[in-house]
Amino acid sequence: MSKPKRGATDLGGLILVDKPVGVTSFDVVRRIKNETGEGRVGHAGTLDPFASGLLLICIGPATKYITRLQDLPKTYLARIAFGQETDSGDLTGKVLRSAPLPAQLRQPAFARAQLARLVGPLMQVPPQYSAVKVGGQPAYRAARAGHEVRLKARQVEVYQAELVECEATSWLVRFTVSKGTYIRALARDLGQSLGSAAHLKSLRRERIGDFGVEQAGPEIISYAPPHCPVYSLAQLRAQTGQAKPAAVLVMGVFDGMHSGHRRLITAAIARARDLGKEAWAVTFDKDPDDIFHPGQRKLLSDYKRLEKLSQSGLDGILALPVPEVLAFSPERFVRECLEPCFEVVELEIGEGFRFGVGACGSAQTLTELGLDVCEHPLYRYEGAPVSATRIRAAYAAGDDSLASRMLYA
Repeated sequence: MSKPKRGATDLGGLILVDKPVGVTSFDVVRRIKNETGEGRVGHAGTLDPFASGLLLICIGPATKYITRLQDLPKTYLARIAFGQETDSGDLTGKVLRSAPLPAQLRQPAFARAQLARLVGPLMQVPPQYSAVKVGGQPAYRAARAGHEVRLKARQVEVYQAELVECEATSWLVRFTVSKGTYIRALARDLGQSLGSAAHLKSLRRERIGDFGVEQAGPEIISYAPPHCPVYSLAQLRAQTGQAKPAAVLVMGVFDGMHSGHRRLITAAIARARDLGKEAWAVTFDKDPDDIFHPGQRKLLSDYKRLEKLSQSGLDGILALPVPEVLAFSPERFVRECLEPCFEVVELEIGEGFRFGVGACGSAQTLTELGLDVCEHPLYRYEGAPVSATRIRAAYAAGDDSLASRMLYA
């Protein structure tokens, strides 16, 4: 079936999109144009590829409201990393300089006092890697070409700068700002004001005016970045005649793909790259909680869980069949699920990981079965481990803010 020709259709309205990391705002617009055939599609405020969160997409007659929507205040959750300043102002850029960390960086009172100084109207010089026009061209084009870019300061306003988390080398901050405010520039200037250096480690847009990222979806259009393949057990075992991948495996359900999961996956990928091996995830095709706790709220559908997992930088995913594998003993699990599919270099698991029938297998069991195992401590947020159970409890208690922070911190 051929795609519809772009032009004017009878479509119109506003789509709220939760943009993933690695996708440009234009990618989302282009995909919607291609899928709908409507040529009048635009967004009300760009998000950098390294950032995630809310995009407002206007379609058809609604595009006339783009300017009005762009004027609305925006709320971001930003991780500011201290010690280095980059040319882009974020983690994707080249390091321009390094500087000592302030001695009081871990003190919440100190952090709140410094952030309070940012609140109100201020003059801000945009980052050289920005869409601000210089000579009719976006500044980032000249910067990428190696030309020096001089941008003029302009007035913006910070309505709120709330400290969410204070760590040894970074702060997690929720900013609400006016149109035209660059969070990357706020991080840069904050580092300089402390006699140090800083850049953005992560950025997520949570709100635009009264529109929240929690309202985004359901997903209508796939605009995901390139992802790794997902294999069933039968598919991967069928390749036993070929060379099995020598891999570092990370195992888990990954229900929610929350901040703890992402840290475990990142650690597995880093370990694999250090060893010159592949990094694979071993998970389930369906969430076992659908069997053990039917009707329980799901943080992600099975499709979305596997999609997010496939976009995390892994080389491949083995999705084991539920409920069949849940009845396997630990020995049978290793013999029939791992050994036929991989040359297992190392297993990366979270603290307290259990597997096998009746959850009788543990890290010690895997070691006794001859596998090298690295058990990682659970990521803790506000004094307690992050888990899907805790996130669901936060939602049930009406604390969507805490749930969001645990998901994306």
